[in-house]
Amino acid sequence: MNPDITRERNNATFDVEKLTHILDGSPEKTRRRREIESMVLSDPDFQEEDPNFLSRSERYDQAVRKSAQMILKLREYGIADPEEIYCYKKYVVNKSTCEDDIKLAYINCVDPYRSMMETLRQGS
Repeated sequence: MNPDITRERNNATFDVEKLTHILDGSPEKTRRRREIESMVLSDPDFQEEDPNFLSRSERYDQAVRKSAQMILKLREYGIADPEEIYCYKKYVVNKSTCEDDIKLAYINCVDPYRSMMETLRQGS
């Protein structure tokens, strides 16, 4: 963590952990958010080449791969709660330095899938 942030947290006149629980909604949600963050940050499937040395096409391919991998990992980990999906996606995207490519790949891959699944659910 950034040393300036650590220093400021240590000098705070309030309990930083309590504030974190309030912002997250509860101590359990804080624990779960940190667990999800750890899953993403330690997952070798989300390690990537430096996008500064990739072409636009290569960055897009990397983003599509990452988006598809994200969907598979959500299923693998059994993450179905909308808040947890958002949290997982946020860490995948924020870890990336080509955030716009990931968002575009996510829209192209996930939204049509989501629409199809919704249509199937409504039909049954």
